[in-house]
Amino acid sequence: MKIADYIAYYADGQVEVSPGVTYNLTDIINKSHRLLHAKFETAASEGDFDPIFYRIAWVVHRTIVMASDIDLKDLNMYAMNPNAIPLIGLTKMGVRSHLLRTYFGKFVDKVLSEMSWFGTSITKRVNGQVETVDLRNIVRAPHIKDIQESGLAERQFLTYDEVRAKKWANMDEVKEMFELLEKDGEHLLPIIEWWTFDDELYEEGHPEHKKLDRYHKVCKVYLDRSNNVPTTSKEAAEWDPFIELDCFVTPEKKRRTSSKLREKLGEYEEMFPYEQADFFDAPGRWLSFGCGELLSGLQEHYNEKNNLYRKKDILDLRGIFVHKYTNSSNSLTQDYLDNLDTGAVLSMSTEEDFQRLVVDMKTSEFIATTDKLYELARLIMGISAQGTGEDLPSSVSATASVINNQSQQTTYDFVRERMHHYLVKLFMDGYFDDIISEMTEEDLVVVLGDPREFEEIDKYFINNLVNHKVLQWKEDTGMYPTEEEVTALKEKLAMDIKGHGNMRFAELKKELIGKAGYIIEFAVNNEGFDVGRKVQNLLQLKNDPSFTGSREAIDAEIMQLMNMNPNMYRKTDAEKQAEAEAIRQQQMIDAGLLTPANNASAITGGEMNSYTGEEQSMRANRV
Repeated sequence: MKIADYIAYYADGQVEVSPGVTYNLTDIINKSHRLLHAKFETAASEGDFDPIFYRIAWVVHRTIVMASDIDLKDLNMYAMNPNAIPLIGLTKMGVRSHLLRTYFGKFVDKVLSEMSWFGTSITKRVNGQVETVDLRNIVRAPHIKDIQESGLAERQFLTYDEVRAKKWANMDEVKEMFELLEKDGEHLLPIIEWWTFDDELYEEGHPEHKKLDRYHKVCKVYLDRSNNVPTTSKEAAEWDPFIELDCFVTPEKKRRTSSKLREKLGEYEEMFPYEQADFFDAPGRWLSFGCGELLSGLQEHYNEKNNLYRKKDILDLRGIFVHKYTNSSNSLTQDYLDNLDTGAVLSMSTEEDFQRLVVDMKTSEFIATTDKLYELARLIMGISAQGTGEDLPSSVSATASVINNQSQQTTYDFVRERMHHYLVKLFMDGYFDDIISEMTEEDLVVVLGDPREFEEIDKYFINNLVNHKVLQWKEDTGMYPTEEEVTALKEKLAMDIKGHGNMRFAELKKELIGKAGYIIEFAVNNEGFDVGRKVQNLLQLKNDPSFTGSREAIDAEIMQLMNMNPNMYRKTDAEKQAEAEAIRQQQMIDAGLLTPANNASAITGGEMNSYTGEEQSMRANRV
């Protein structure tokens, strides 16, 4: 399929999810934008009456976003592999430092807001950074949910200098197009990135050519000239609206989780650089349900009701009058009445009749109807009146208020869960690798602040290298090295690692990236697991007298769950020595070899005078 055919086929987003149920996703997205900006579909002015757009849908949306807010502190990591514990402190602090520097929290807020309103937010990783994509610039198969299965085309608008810096092909056509745009006062070139599947990038015989009959994920870049079709029919017939500028295999890759797939298809899987966050799933289409679509009908009805009431209110204030006049009377013309001020005096003949027409407003019925519409909007999205800041009626009991609050909290938890799913996928599909790749050793020294972190990391690498060397030794010699040889090997490796500098850190980054999918999980607002419950279970297990496992391992896991680095709380050699000495002194006191009064002098080196008579006798006999 050519790019022109792809866009023509999918541009309107028409999809039939079941017989008689058809959506136009492009129309839905455009309408949601219109409602977000409080614009009527058609010109709403009627004479001197300007209707008001009442943003009840936006109020509900705003409530959901503000109550479901996700902060960087909610981003947590823990080791799936206990052997990776020494790397957790480094990884966690390094990642958080990167996220703070790149204003990731602001990005998350934007994703949450777009997901809530439009139903879906699409994000893209570009040069190690992540950004949201305008849904109006996306063309994709409307019936396929997973971007990695469908691909997409994204329209962008670049300056001529930006395009020229890319050093793409066919720059003559680009320059010609830009000159035409400048004549019309435009300065941005329409560029299309088509992320699709292709098996023609590699020549026959290339090791990657049609590997196991699978297509490669590629990006084809085009100059979009579809809005500049020549005027003459002959030129138009031969006109190609899309000029190819570049074509390349996607640089984004994800390490396969299955060892079988790694053996069969290779270590890494090619990835399109896009992810999406979804609100309420809509089966049969990629665009999920959001506040804009779900509340559009109620929003329009609410606007109609309130503006109709305003019109009647204005008529009531201005008044509608009935004027009976004779053929000879002409004093009360319509223009005259329209221009009357309050308190004006009317001149009438005795035969004329002038009466005010009574308009029945039915205010109570109107208020009840509009309140019901607003209530229904909240009900659809799972929000209570107290959630939007409204005063509850006096008839609502305290118990009912608590139940309503708990019910809407479930909605907020659901939204956070959806964001959790998105963030986990974003990081595991490559963004974590991007962050680690950009790290420098200097950055981490500033972040860590404690040299013990690097000491633990060095121990981790030394043990890994020793295990590798031992296996190699066994393979070369047919026997395992002795304990003395292993110890000597550890000492040599420790000296080597300390002298490697940046090379050492490069190996560290390789280790982090290589095992990211296995040792780290990201959990937003602890959605991935119940931290409190797990800590309680671990404490119960630790205090169980029948437990025969390692209580130190339990303590380490508890500290991880509490977002604390266990390495920072390990005893130093001096502390261990002092503790052992204190235990020895207590044992001597318990045995009657040392009195508590003399304990301090014994510890500080008070020699013979600080010992009991019995111990002095024993020491004299030894001498």
